[in-house]
Amino acid sequence: KKQLQSIVQEAAKAKVPVVIAGDTNMRVAEDKVAESQKHGVALFDFWKLAGSDFRTKYTWNTRNELAKGGFFNQYYGPNTREYVTRYDRIYTTASQMDVESLCLIANKPVGTSKKHFLSDHFGMATTFRLQWKKLLKK
Repeated sequence: KKQLQSIVQEAAKAKVPVVIAGDTNMRVAEDKVAESQKHGVALFDFWKLAGSDFRTKYTWNTRNELAKGGFFNQYYGPNTREYVTRYDRIYTTASQMDVESLCLIANKPVGTSKKHFLSDHFGMATTFRLQWKKLLKK
């Protein structure tokens, strides 16, 4: 939580829009810290700006879906805890941002195995358009 507060405070100092992205390991409760104005600027969540599509929500899934014809991300071995969550985020300080697309990448196994993934987290890819004219009018 303190790291996130520090990032938000630094982003508040920027004179241009800031994009913060990555493996944040954030919990849902920490969204409030990022999205409030408490630390000088609110961050806007790309996933929410893109329409909160359930298919792109979870960037962590270690549930065993093999019996259903799916996959099993055993990045941490066969005894991994099984759950899904959204640990990763892409944020911006720009309220005038059009998120044109947001998708998960590396969320399928590599090769013929249904258990071998590139990472424990799925990646996110996005295309966005910053509305400079609206920002400059402020």
